[in-house]
Amino acid sequence: MATSSRGTTTVGELLLSRLYDLGVRHVFGLPGDYNMDFLDQIEAFDGIEWVGSCNELNAGYSADGYARLGGVAAILTTFGPGELSAVNALAGAMAESVPIVSIVGGPTEEIMRQRTSMHHSLADGDFEHWVRVAREVTVAQTSLTPQNALVEVDRVLTECWSQQRPVYVRMPGDVAHAEVAEPARQFARPEPVVSPGQLDAFASAARRLLAGAERPAMLVGNLPIRFHLGAAVTALATERNWPVAAQSLGRGLLDESDPHYVGAYNGGDSVDEVRAVVEGADALVCVGTTFFDWDGLFTADIAVDRVISLHATPPSSPARVSPRSPCRRRCAACTRSPRTVRRSGHVRRCWPPSRPHSTRRATSRSGRNGSGRRSSGCCARGTSSSRRPAPRPSARRRCACPPTSRSCGRPSGARSATPPRPPSEPGWRHRIGGRCW
Repeated sequence: MATSSRGTTTVGELLLSRLYDLGVRHVFGLPGDYNMDFLDQIEAFDGIEWVGSCNELNAGYSADGYARLGGVAAILTTFGPGELSAVNALAGAMAESVPIVSIVGGPTEEIMRQRTSMHHSLADGDFEHWVRVAREVTVAQTSLTPQNALVEVDRVLTECWSQQRPVYVRMPGDVAHAEVAEPARQFARPEPVVSPGQLDAFASAARRLLAGAERPAMLVGNLPIRFHLGAAVTALATERNWPVAAQSLGRGLLDESDPHYVGAYNGGDSVDEVRAVVEGADALVCVGTTFFDWDGLFTADIAVDRVISLHATPPSSPARVSPRSPCRRRCAACTRSPRTVRRSGHVRRCWPPSRPHSTRRATSRSGRNGSGRRSSGCCARGTSSSRRPAPRPSARRRCACPPTSRSCGRPSGARSATPPRPPSEPGWRHRIGGRCW
């Protein structure tokens, strides 16, 4: 919105003009009594169309799909129930790196300053409850005022585009029409910030691993899609003649008819040819990958000393998230899909260990299981009578195992000398392999 002589505009029009510069052409959402003034400005703004939805969650998911295709999206909800209804969509966008600008029409500045009990609040005068909720699923938040609008609008939009994640903007009802000075220039999409230290680390790793690599390969995640790097990744693979696999969330980045594309890598659930390429690579370039339980239920067998990771933020480590353990491949109890085996009237599952086998202990207070022995691994079955813990007479709390699936060795109604820790405490693993820890 460049002008030869700076005039004035309203805060609402300022936000809309900056969204337009960023690439937004539609705003999804629902009308509400707190956002009516700003909604009138959207409908009057040339270049941005209003798209009404049947509820806020639908508006959030519409914006999610819009951003995946167009680069960035915006939604408008009302204070309280409206914005809370959209939180699930924002959480998904946060997890999968989708840039969405969540705009919330809020109470007037005077109402918030006087801490008036209002509808759509908890009637306690605290109007920051929902902002604190938004902090959990967005990377930047702001409540606009005539004094901070010029700075804050550009700040949150910069964070939205740079981090490719949702941001939160509260527009108080009396602020939308407040006048501010027009900015001197248009808003430009921020350029990526390059860290010299990271570049040096990459160059060092490339010289060490790629120079003598006989079986290099590339694994791509979803972040290259968000940062529009498909052409660059394809060009690199073609130039180096590397085979390329994609994680489930990274599918769609590459043309799957390309001869360099070998398929989707999903840990132990991958086809053998793809696993051989990824896990057998002596130098694996991971581009925007994230390792979590969808990678074949923690069965990714990748040595971190052979990985070069290109990431917007410090990446998750395959060794830390997917420990190299006896269950990194399929153990005898995990040959069926899904990985559940029903025997002797109860269900056993193969869970990943919380730490590598060399340092892991059962999570009782003594560091040992109920029988006095160390935990026997991620497939601790607890079905052998010789390994069942002996009942403890001293009582404080009853065993939590249901009688129909009791495999801890304690008689019905037996009490544990050590009360179980709540799930919020570190190290809590309540039932693993049919045994009470």
